[in-house]
Amino acid sequence: MVPKSLTTDKLAKRPNVIAKISGIIAYTDPDNWTVESLRPYVEHTIASFGWDRVVWGSDWPVCNLGGGLSAWVAATHALIEGASRHERDSLLSGNAQRIWK
Repeated sequence: MVPKSLTTDKLAKRPNVIAKISGIIAYTDPDNWTVESLRPYVEHTIASFGWDRVVWGSDWPVCNLGGGLSAWVAATHALIEGASRHERDSLLSGNAQRIWK
């Protein structure tokens, strides 16, 4: 658990820290979440860390608790619809390849 004094913004200032967008739907009501209810969390993470320090994760099979992998993938694509190709590629694969080689 992260100490309360280390907010997302404070963590994001540390260049050796990355964020992962994963598992969000597993912690929601599977019948009541929407893309718009997820948007503030995803956008805050990307705004804090930048497109080059965030990776995407399927969180499979845990994502099945919130509607399944196909629902999470569809939500992700809707959430990043306005992003550039470079931003999408970075989030979905490029950052993970670069960070974990």
